[in-house]
Amino acid sequence: METFHELAEALRLPELDWDVIHYDGEILVEGRPRAETDISACTRWARFLGMSVTVANSAASGDCWLGFNGPWTLEIIAQVR
Repeated sequence: METFHELAEALRLPELDWDVIHYDGEILVEGRPRAETDISACTRWARFLGMSVTVANSAASGDCWLGFNGPWTLEIIAQVR
């Protein structure tokens, strides 16, 4: 998580809260904006990481971007309430 913090600082990306989740034998790295509705923070990180939108403006779950890199699955989620 320190690497993501350093990237945000060096590249002037907004801070996200990152969690590592072990899910069904896989490692999922999940980023969430500090303000729930800060979709622009998520969009900037997703572009930087080359991620794809998987859910856009769904009333049920908000926006979500997904990316794969080796054994890692990266997910950025912005909840819209």
